Amino acid sequence: MDTIIDFSDDYMSYMARHYPVMCLSDEFYFMPRSRAASGFLALVDSLDSEKIKDTEAYVKNLKENLDRLAYDALDIESQIDITVLEQSMSAFLTEFEAVKIWQKDPAVYLKISLLGIDHIISRFLALGNGFENSLLARLSQIPRLLNEGVRNLKNVPATYLKAAIKMADRSAAYLRNLRFSDYCAGKAFLKEAELLSKKAHESIRLFKRFLNQITPRGKYVKDRTILERILKESLFCKMSPEEIYDIAVTEYENTLREMAAVASSCPGNIPWKKILFSYSIHAGNEKQLLRLYSSQIEKIRCFLEEKDIITLPPLHKVTVSSTPEFM
Repeated sequence: MDTIIDFSDDYMSYMARHYPVMCLSDEFYFMPRSRAASGFLALVDSLDSEKIKDTEAYVKNLKENLDRLAYDALDIESQIDITVLEQSMSAFLTEFEAVKIWQKDPAVYLKISLLGIDHIISRFLALGNGFENSLLARLSQIPRLLNEGVRNLKNVPATYLKAAIKMADRSAAYLRNLRFSDYCAGKAFLKEAELLSKKAHESIRLFKRFLNQITPRGKYVKDRTILERILKESLFCKMSPEEIYDIAVTEYENTLREMAAVASSCPGNIPWKKILFSYSIHAGNEKQLLRLYSSQIEKIRCFLEEKDIITLPPLHKVTVSSTPEFM
């Protein structure tokens, strides 16, 4: 008889193998974060419509089998594991089967393409000899993924279309600015990397041209029914959208009052917005700027704990890194 561990291992390994970039990225809340995805750094996710149907069928079948477990007979830890696993599966099915995000958000294709490259770059030292093959492999798969987007995308909301067109420009700039010689001096590698980068850059240009020809449909992807489903099934949140909105407004107003109080304690009684916008950080380059931010980590941690914004494990190491240009 399958245990919760069997179900979890099955699900995590399957999703990591088929969607390695999304399973290593915080950008995609509807995908499980899986360490197993680190074993597939030479692969880029496929959003081929037939493969997506296969994944939907797999996840639904696994979820049905999971529901057959005798939940009440399990210990509390196993019950929590089932809840978390079902939450992850529901999130995927909502975005892929109900919302069909792969048909409506062009930015998904650009994010996967470039995050896949950024994952390799950021793991340069750790990958060692595997760096070159992984980077070349992922560069070579960008045109295939963007072509899947051209075939799949339909009924794209105006908001998503506008954002994706801007991201296409930033993605092209990111590829142009990559200096492969910073990572490897081998002539064969550099020649192949430059060739694949040009092909990827051209595919982004064609993808943007395709996006500019799309007639947008509406403004947003998710209607109220979908939003409520995400809150209930994916996030296990019992509050209504109105309740969440009211909390956000209250927190916003409280923050404004606190900012005003801090500003009033400064000489000259200058409004906090003026103080904030006139403040500048003096750094000679990106590395110096990152070091300045890094030096503030403990203060930020204390602030987050004091304001009860987020809970950070006491021994959890927090690092500062630059946001990829395409994001």
